[in-house]
Amino acid sequence: MITIVDIKTIKNALRIDHDYDDELLSDIYIPAAEIDIQTSITSNKDDSFFNDNKLYDLAVIILTNHFYEYHSIQTLDNVKDVNHSLSTLLQKLDGEYRIWAMNQQN
Repeated sequence: MITIVDIKTIKNALRIDHDYDDELLSDIYIPAAEIDIQTSITSNKDDSFFNDNKLYDLAVIILTNHFYEYHSIQTLDNVKDVNHSLSTLLQKLDGEYRIWAMNQQN
């Protein structure tokens, strides 16, 4: 899996105007968000479904924001819920992926 959403897009969306956390974002948070989302949708290594997919991009931005804002270990007493929008996007992406995969077979 390759990084599809670039750091400039993430920083613009999260309104980050410094470069102190660029390495953390580009090396850990963005790839982790992409892997998490992609593997939530499919175990297929073909990631072309995610290219130029605005719902996917938005899901990565939301999850990266969650990682960035709550970058501590979470315990049962200190749980930070992921934005409801992400759950909705994952459901939509899952449905779209199933349709896309069927079309790829035809």
